[in-house]
Amino acid sequence: MLAYFTNDFQLINIEKTAIIVALGIDKEQSGKLEVTAQIALPQATNQSTSNSDAILHATGDTLYGALEKISLETGWYPKLTFCNLILLGSDLVKDDFMPIVDYILTSNRFQNSAIIATCEESAKKTLMSATPLDYISSFALQKILLRNLDRSSSVLVSDVREFTAFSRSHSQFCYAPLISSVKTKDKQKGSSDQQSGSSSQSQKGGSRSDILPTASGEGSGSTDSQSQSSSGGNEQTVFDASKTLMFSNGKIACTLNKELTHCFNLLTKKVRESFIPIKIEREGKEINALISIVSNKPKLKLTVKNGMPNLQINLTLVCEKEETYLREDTTELAKANKVSNEGLKELEKVISEHIAQLIDLSVNSNCDFLQLKELLYRYNSKHYFELKDNLLSRLNYEIKVTCKNYR
Repeated sequence: MLAYFTNDFQLINIEKTAIIVALGIDKEQSGKLEVTAQIALPQATNQSTSNSDAILHATGDTLYGALEKISLETGWYPKLTFCNLILLGSDLVKDDFMPIVDYILTSNRFQNSAIIATCEESAKKTLMSATPLDYISSFALQKILLRNLDRSSSVLVSDVREFTAFSRSHSQFCYAPLISSVKTKDKQKGSSDQQSGSSSQSQKGGSRSDILPTASGEGSGSTDSQSQSSSGGNEQTVFDASKTLMFSNGKIACTLNKELTHCFNLLTKKVRESFIPIKIEREGKEINALISIVSNKPKLKLTVKNGMPNLQINLTLVCEKEETYLREDTTELAKANKVSNEGLKELEKVISEHIAQLIDLSVNSNCDFLQLKELLYRYNSKHYFELKDNLLSRLNYEIKVTCKNYR
């Protein structure tokens, strides 16, 4: 017992471990992978409770080869157990990147619940962005991606397991949120320019060398954001993940905008709270209203008749009025938040148009993100081999959206 509790069994000391919280993967023009690792550095003291991070990057022929290069040049052992976010750069997803995702899934170094997201720019630049939402940019991204995931459903999130499962299905599609950066003048509380000198705890790591310096004992990355602040540019970044990138057979097929992403969630997931703006005409005036979707009940049925596939979509939405830009009398204010008949009809019209746009986009891009081939294989298997290659081009569809009040 004495020997057991006094031996560390060759465990790696915490001082030698780099806890990687996010990975960014880009592709260089030479074909090599550029891997950016964001490492959390706890720096809480009795003067400050803020944490910092370090940004390290290296290039290699393979993903873990680049991570091993970081380990060799810094002396830190890369710990990927807490890596909850994997960003794919814009140049990487233009080519066949599925072998990288397959390695992440099968490797015991990564966790299958890590979120996969794509970027409009490079993953390295996204991770190095200074944001007022958090001292660590990947934590701010996770807040946006996982914000009330089972409620608002305004973002389409996919982890490593779901990503590979969809890509290996009969529909052979997969999706990932598309991260775009929005410049803002907002600041974190207490992150003003007067912190110069001691504010390095809250600054981003990242110099322009191949391996960016890590934080020292008092917490410091590089001074890129400090120099930006001292030069008068207080511009920071917030992230928008409302768009979704759709892949078919491992290649980019199409992009869903904010409205179509929301509609896709209504058709494929359970939504307990969601908001849709509409315009209602009353007495010759156009009224802006915000409708809350309390629950949804989607049903997709694919049938084959005379060799022609027919898709029937029935979507039932339970709604209530959230807000209306209309002055109402006292009796109206005392009533429950019911949506008027005009509002229900307008909402049905808007959702039906979005569903039709989704189907047309699926047909035009030849991307089966509604998983119609999967439905055909499960419930009409005798027609699968006949229709699998031209199912979308021969598709007929019917849409029925029913909206009703919650009370």
